[in-house]
Amino acid sequence: EKATRVDKFFSGFMDCFSYSMNNILHQGSASGEFQMIRTEAFRNLGGFREDLVATEDMELFWRLSRIGQTRMEWSLRIFHSGRRAHAIGWPHLLWLWFLNTMSTVFLHRSHSRVWTVIR
Repeated sequence: EKATRVDKFFSGFMDCFSYSMNNILHQGSASGEFQMIRTEAFRNLGGFREDLVATEDMELFWRLSRIGQTRMEWSLRIFHSGRRAHAIGWPHLLWLWFLNTMSTVFLHRSHSRVWTVIR
């Protein structure tokens, strides 16, 4: 499925957010599309928190940024289907991302109890 203008807008926004968080603020940030992590760092941190239904990728990168440098690499291109945004709509998805991020930051747990697989 071809990316819409709205898909491109929000992907660009998220790219700028990830770049700023990782490369400028050094706070670590990642979305679920693709991450590269050194095996040793991944193992030292105990991997993803399996108790988190959502934001487990962002939470891992927060922890990674505490032990070393995280960054977004502009030269790499990842093509993502955007199927969740297409299935539930961008406004709903952005709201879920916001709720889950805030819940993970302040309560150390995901807001969502289920993160339905969308294929």
